[in-house]
Amino acid sequence: MGVISVLHLIKYTAGTLKNRYCRNLTEFSQTHPVVIQTCFALLHRQEPDNHELEQYAERLKLLGQVRRVQIYTVARLAPESWV
Repeated sequence: MGVISVLHLIKYTAGTLKNRYCRNLTEFSQTHPVVIQTCFALLHRQEPDNHELEQYAERLKLLGQVRRVQIYTVARLAPESWV
């Protein structure tokens, strides 16, 4: 649900996420409480910038019933060297 440019970086297609995943999650959360899990990782040794975090928060506001948001980070080496 983050900034589209970051989603491209991690090899998701923006259209697929925006059109299918986000639509389904938004629709489902209108009638059912959801728990959102988000992993913030360093990408190319850089943490998410303020703009990305603000966009993330704005997208959360579009959802219906959010019970809680669980944020975590990578505690082990990732398969990709840039994570």
